[in-house]
Amino acid sequence: MRPIPSTGEQLAVIGLGTWNALNPQQVNEKTLAPLAEVVKVFFEAGGRVVDTAPSYGTAEEVSGTLAQQLGLTEKLFFATKVLEQTQKAGLDSFDRSLAQLHREKIDLMQCHNFTDWPEQLKSMRAWKEQGKFRYIGVTHFQDHAHGELERILRRDKPDFLQTNYSIAEPAAAKRLLPAAKDMGVAVLINRPFEAGNLFRTARAKPLPDFVKPYADSWAQAFLKFIIANEAVTCVIGAMGKVDHMRDNLQAGFGRLPDPGEQKRLLGFFSS
Repeated sequence: MRPIPSTGEQLAVIGLGTWNALNPQQVNEKTLAPLAEVVKVFFEAGGRVVDTAPSYGTAEEVSGTLAQQLGLTEKLFFATKVLEQTQKAGLDSFDRSLAQLHREKIDLMQCHNFTDWPEQLKSMRAWKEQGKFRYIGVTHFQDHAHGELERILRRDKPDFLQTNYSIAEPAAAKRLLPAAKDMGVAVLINRPFEAGNLFRTARAKPLPDFVKPYADSWAQAFLKFIIANEAVTCVIGAMGKVDHMRDNLQAGFGRLPDPGEQKRLLGFFSS
């Protein structure tokens, strides 16, 4: 568990990303049944943060539907996003997200890839003051955006930052994550597996002995590398299969790699 710095509210460090995971092309009983099991396993293990977006195909609709079917609508911590260019379009997006998630308030609304950030921030703050959003934040998923994200954190002080960080993409640890920690901004981490590329690299590499004291699989090692950074609040890997979910959830238990082990793991994949 890690606290949200602005309030002290505790969140489990393993979250559920929905991009390319909870977004079937056809939404029906057959496609929803295995995804419902994923969400059930996630919740029963203590997971709470579900990150989605209107731009993730059917993911926002499916997330809301599954939560409703499982009786979890008010028990999950829903994070979603706005990706619009005008105030009115942003407000319409907020309303659609509330409807899709079957909620009267959303836990976290994020400005996706800081699109039209100044305008959307005004609306997000207004809705937060009205009690429709509990927290607000800003996102991006590529290294080139880190400088602008840091400027936004220091100038506008959102509650949350969402960014990319992993063994394959460690650049956020240089300035962005320290800035978030200094500013008291909670951090969600996306792309923990570099969109699956880390697993393709790891297939040719057996889990080394130096990793086994803290991880039983590559997925756990990748996630624990991220969680070992104290600025990180929650990692939102996209998991659409029960066995993957169970494996990833184990990264929320047991000890984390120390600085030397983190450096060694980085070197193992850069060699």
